[in-house]
Amino acid sequence: MFRGYNMKKKILLIFICILLIGTLIPAAATTHQSEITTAVSSTDNIDWWPQFKHDPQHTGFSTSKGPETANVLWTYSNTSCGTIGDGVAVVDNRVYAASSGIRHISSGALFCLNTSNGAELWSYTFPYEEGNYYSVFGSPTVMDGKVYVCTFGHEARAVGHAFCFDAVTGALIWKSQETGFCLYGATAANGKIYFGTNRFMDSNSSLFCLSAETGVQLWEKKFRGNSCIDGSPVVFGDNVYVGVAHEPDAGTYCFNASTGEKIWVWQEENVEEDVTASLAIINGKVYFGTQGAMFSVNNIPVRKKGNMYCVDALNGTLQWNGRLQSRGQYVFSSPCLAYGNVFVCNSAGFNANRNGKLVCLNDQGYIVWQKKHLSFSSLPMWYISGGGMGTPTVADNKVYLGTAGFFRSHLYCFNVTSGKQIWKYSFPTLFGSLLSHGEQFPPSSYFCAPAIVNGRLYTAWSDSSETNSIIYCFGDT
Repeated sequence: MFRGYNMKKKILLIFICILLIGTLIPAAATTHQSEITTAVSSTDNIDWWPQFKHDPQHTGFSTSKGPETANVLWTYSNTSCGTIGDGVAVVDNRVYAASSGIRHISSGALFCLNTSNGAELWSYTFPYEEGNYYSVFGSPTVMDGKVYVCTFGHEARAVGHAFCFDAVTGALIWKSQETGFCLYGATAANGKIYFGTNRFMDSNSSLFCLSAETGVQLWEKKFRGNSCIDGSPVVFGDNVYVGVAHEPDAGTYCFNASTGEKIWVWQEENVEEDVTASLAIINGKVYFGTQGAMFSVNNIPVRKKGNMYCVDALNGTLQWNGRLQSRGQYVFSSPCLAYGNVFVCNSAGFNANRNGKLVCLNDQGYIVWQKKHLSFSSLPMWYISGGGMGTPTVADNKVYLGTAGFFRSHLYCFNVTSGKQIWKYSFPTLFGSLLSHGEQFPPSSYFCAPAIVNGRLYTAWSDSSETNSIIYCFGDT
């Protein structure tokens, strides 16, 4: 009797252990999201969107619900702010967006809007000083009640500054020393902000680390020659990562986030690989795309197609590289990481109007599905690379993506598993504005990566003639 009792007791204990183990191992489809830094309010449990691509790892993934339809809840229009850049931030029921200003006429501005109805709560126009208008093209960044933006000059001097504002009142808290030509937003983490500057005229490209509290520069890493940083840095653990385009320093770099000490660099052997967009990190792996490169074989010029890469975040060891199986040469978007897959866009060149693709890769670099014939227009490389256009966002088992055609831009929603289109929204058609600014930019421009918060999608569309910019809020209710 005791033997049978002991046997039953052992079986019961084994069963309980199995149940306990099951509760400790999450489903395979969601384990890779566990490392994402979320900005969840303790009072309302909302997953906010505080910076470009949601988090310091730039996953582009939100735990929020996403719109089921292309229903526009409200818009905010401004005819004098210029182009709204590569993303918006949404925190504590406020939308933050920054603009470029109008070339040769005005500086850019920072706007704060009410998420409920798009009403402007406050705005700040950057000054004209020392013969210089200040522009902002990167997404604002919000951390600990402060908003950070990086600027560049578009007149006599190309230098810019980082600015810090009170998130509620818009009051200027500090302005950094001169930094450089900064096209992209800062990344905020652990009481610091990180951003890169482009090479312009006689200034070198640099990676900066500033105190988020005071704006004091903690360290700077310079790159040589024509090399430049195309995108916002990524912070993961104790390290900061950045992609660099153009020789001699083209590649992917890892630095100690506190000291700036270089830990490793990944560079394709004997071939310059231009990393032309922000990186993304999850599960200890760094994902990035390249523009490709021109090199020589037996003195014959050969153009290498762009590619997607995955390297180890600790040591830079190559894990895989995957061809995107097209004649496209450019991987110009920042990858989005969600549900164990990688979502990224590429194009057959900046002059190919409908040769772009949205591609879903698995975590080994193999194609799961792809959507072809998307328009990514003929924008100059510096206006696209590293920014929000063509950068997907994933939430609620949906992929949201903005594209820029020559006369019309679109916002798409696709099923995350099959790639099937759920809905599509077409932004205004602007045939007339082509005449207003010549052939420099296409008239209908979409640069802004969508932000998903609490069932709503926030994004911006801009007329490239810089006479009209509209912030959109989509939602089902």
